[in-house]
Amino acid sequence: DLIFGLPGQDSEHWSATLQDGLALRPDHISLYGLTVEPKTVFDFMRRQQTLSVPSDDQQADMYAEAIDTALAAGYEHYEISSFASPGHESRHNMTYWADESYIGLGPSACGYLAGRRYANVRGTRSYMKRVDAGDSAVVEEETLTGIDARAQTLMLGLRRLGGVRRDDYHRRYGRDIVDDFGDTMAPLEDAGLLRLSAASIRLTRRGVLLSNEVFVRLLP
Repeated sequence: DLIFGLPGQDSEHWSATLQDGLALRPDHISLYGLTVEPKTVFDFMRRQQTLSVPSDDQQADMYAEAIDTALAAGYEHYEISSFASPGHESRHNMTYWADESYIGLGPSACGYLAGRRYANVRGTRSYMKRVDAGDSAVVEEETLTGIDARAQTLMLGLRRLGGVRRDDYHRRYGRDIVDDFGDTMAPLEDAGLLRLSAASIRLTRRGVLLSNEVFVRLLP
């Protein structure tokens, strides 16, 4: 895992981090930009101007450099945050971004089964107490239906560089994806963020760099 946007990090430091990481020749690389969450120590320090983190533009440049560097080293960029040697894509990632079912086991674990998202109780003691008593460890759950379920399939699928196959979407929902989201996708395509074809919907290179903006616009 590599993180960019760290306090005090500059482009030279990030370039060195990339080179050091790639020199290890890992089969898989996950790439994340640092997010300073509200009410955290970093958030307090930043508001007090005692913490300096790279700007959004600087982080975008770091991300773009990472993509180019990883591709040049022979890695496949198969998901927005993920790179892999051929044949070493994360099976969990591929399942998750395909909006398929997965089981969450253990305290704080999340799962997704037949359209139902759930989260287990936090804390090992609380989890074990429920399990020992034969009770469910689930404390949060939500079942997505209709346009909400279809929007999740679209946005998760767009995180994969191959995008969402229209025949897969039609097979799952009995509808064409353009009928559901064409009105919101059209301006994104005009802006060069999405590429629509007869076979698939996927992000462009610019769309990958601005993926959060794309996903916000696609929300129903």
